[in-house]
Amino acid sequence: MRKYLGPSLIVLGILLATLGLDGPDSPHSRVTLLFSGRPFDGDTWLLLGGIVCVIAGLSMAAYPPPRGEELA
Repeated sequence: MRKYLGPSLIVLGILLATLGLDGPDSPHSRVTLLFSGRPFDGDTWLLLGGIVCVIAGLSMAAYPPPRGEELA
């Protein structure tokens, strides 16, 4: 199972980071900035979550599981 979890986290992280980077140009973010005077914080959380997922996925893909976990 861990064999598939690492690459899946990498793909999820890239998707989240892309959404976080594209977020400031979205209509929702512009309306929030117009009425509140500050940018939408969700974009920052998407970007940070994407970075964390990519790092976790790379570490899981780079290091093989312990000997007893290979069949799980």
